[in-house]
Amino acid sequence: MPDSLRTVHINTERTFRGGEQQVLFLMRGLAERGHEAALIAQPEGQLARRAADAGIVVHGIRMRCELDPVGLALICAKLRELGSDIVHMHTGHAHTLGVAASLLSGCGRRVVSRRVVSPVGAGRLSRLKYRRGVDRYIAISGAVRDVLLGAGVAPGRVSVVNSCVDLGRFADAPERRDEFRAEFGIPEGAPVVGSVGALCRPKGFDVFIEAAALVSARVPEAKFLLVGDGELRGELERRAADRGVNGLTFTGWREDVPELLRFLDLFVSSSVEEGLGTAAMQALAAGTPAVVTDAGGLPEVVDGGRAGLVVPAGDSSALADAVVRLLGDGVLRARLAEAGRCFAAERFGPARMVEETVAVYRAVLGR
Repeated sequence: MPDSLRTVHINTERTFRGGEQQVLFLMRGLAERGHEAALIAQPEGQLARRAADAGIVVHGIRMRCELDPVGLALICAKLRELGSDIVHMHTGHAHTLGVAASLLSGCGRRVVSRRVVSPVGAGRLSRLKYRRGVDRYIAISGAVRDVLLGAGVAPGRVSVVNSCVDLGRFADAPERRDEFRAEFGIPEGAPVVGSVGALCRPKGFDVFIEAAALVSARVPEAKFLLVGDGELRGELERRAADRGVNGLTFTGWREDVPELLRFLDLFVSSSVEEGLGTAAMQALAAGTPAVVTDAGGLPEVVDGGRAGLVVPAGDSSALADAVVRLLGDGVLRARLAEAGRCFAAERFGPARMVEETVAVYRAVLGR
């Protein structure tokens, strides 16, 4: 293919979460467009296995930490062997290792994806990482871009490319309403409010539970689902019991999230920290109206409030008010569902993410 790009992608995670799914979307899309895309990943990691299953070239290199000298030497040798145009780092530790390896080997221009809104560290290593050696940062939201600018990164070195979701998987998920009502003991006609995510502090599920208690007092027939698992499950279950939220079900980890999102009458993201908000994007793609907090990039997911309601993060009363408002207004729910579906189709498809990333690569290379 004329003017095809040779890219190497580095990811140091052993688990498979949202960032790793984005790497797979990107690498598949690059290959479909005739670009070379090779992955350097932990040999025993889930990303390496899934990428190999998808036909992606994987080079397993053990990377123990961001200052691992053996891992650095192996990455240097691999970059010289591959001779790539772009070295794209997808995790914090990959940032350090990949930039150093690219500079030492003299191979590739350097691109780093950042997906979190947590502040950049103030230590010497962090200052060095973020002010030297990277040709372009890709921030997944305007909120993440602002964190980078606040850390001293020049505006011309930051591009915003939103993450993506598999639109068809959520928009075309089958209806299983009767099945889910039977499974979770939800009476016919009872409205169902739910959320999806890892049960961890940034997701703010303690706020969700407080809001659920307030909603239950005003809409007694309402039922609630928390889809996901994590280290806070026991604590959150105790909190729900203490607050008397009897209509709340913890479903645990589920493989049928698309069907569950279509089952919900209303999706809620109660996050207090969020780079963008994959679960909210998925809900919009599924055609489920959403209420989100103003944490990080979440307002961008709902088009600044045009495709969903936005409330202050950490405010359970405001969250409950928004939920009650939507449960009582079917016309508004339908309007937000349609606006959300259209906005997700426009902004959050894999093709758009891949094309915008390729544009960043070409800009970095001066093509």
